[in-house]
Amino acid sequence: MIRQGCFEGGFLVIKVRDRQVTEEKILRASLAEFGEFGYSGARVDRIADRADVNKAMIYYYFKNKEVLYERVLKDTTTMIFNRLKEASSASDDPVEILKALLVNYMTTLDSIDRHVIKTLLRELASGGDFFRKVAMPNLIFPMIAIVESLYAEGVRQKKFKPLNPYYSFIQLVGGILFFNMIKLPVEGTNLQDKLYSGDYIESFRGNYFNIVLTGLLEKEV
Repeated sequence: MIRQGCFEGGFLVIKVRDRQVTEEKILRASLAEFGEFGYSGARVDRIADRADVNKAMIYYYFKNKEVLYERVLKDTTTMIFNRLKEASSASDDPVEILKALLVNYMTTLDSIDRHVIKTLLRELASGGDFFRKVAMPNLIFPMIAIVESLYAEGVRQKKFKPLNPYYSFIQLVGGILFFNMIKLPVEGTNLQDKLYSGDYIESFRGNYFNIVLTGLLEKEV
């Protein structure tokens, strides 16, 4: 992004771009560090080494480790939500929108940096204080709002059974999350080929829809 008043090729443009490049390097390195060690175990020295920047540069861009951690959580959860939001306008049919949301969620979790999942899981395992502060307003609450509205419209059209939408939300996303959580631990075991070979996203999608949506929909779709 070029600040207002800067001209292409000028010194200020280069400076802004250099800042963005440096921030991105620090954020990528931070994500890897938090993914491996969690917030408590992460060290700014190692982040500086990973990013190939001076430690003082990290404190220049980010006041402290807490600010840096919150930025990583905000960026990752906002990115996930933005990808999911794209599916909410995929159709006028609530069933098709729900399917599109779930497929987007599957493919997003499967394609993002594995340190994103590891960071979020470590955060939840440590008590979730930062998750409550950052991820809830940037990902969970907006997702619930979409599903709540979608669910109400599906019930109104008599396409969804009148179940608890909040339990349904947890159950719908929980299976997909667990499928991605165990991807790394099963590497090298006999489950790897059974779960993650070939077009496994398509296979999981078909199986998931057959099991989960059968209990949600008023009629078989």
